[in-house]
Amino acid sequence: MIGEIDPAVQELLGLAPRRLGWLVVDVEILNRCSRREKLAQPVSHFPSADVDLAFVLSDEIPAVVLERAIRDAAGELGESVRLVDTYRGRGVHEGSRSLSYRVRFCASDKTLTEQDISAARTGIISTVESCLPATLRS
Repeated sequence: MIGEIDPAVQELLGLAPRRLGWLVVDVEILNRCSRREKLAQPVSHFPSADVDLAFVLSDEIPAVVLERAIRDAAGELGESVRLVDTYRGRGVHEGSRSLSYRVRFCASDKTLTEQDISAARTGIISTVESCLPATLRS
């Protein structure tokens, strides 16, 4: 329950003459409620690196399937994966589209080297191409 304290009660209690509220919480009920996972994540003190990857994929396969494969392949270094462009047209077969994703890599304990980023990029490409009928668009 939540409410506002009557000004006459405030005066009787010697409380400051301003709007005051009260709150009653049943802690036992609150303890039985399910809890959400932490929504916040630690922020790295080290710089991140963005890599754009475009894959050609059949229109029959939802983009979320490709995104999930990219996220899984990016592993711990993958801070975020975001769809940035969808293209249909010259150079892409009928019934397919090119989906471009920006993958942000970051480590919590060090600045990533070119070798780290290259290995992570190569790992994503090989994982996606081996588990989906998708090809890296050049």
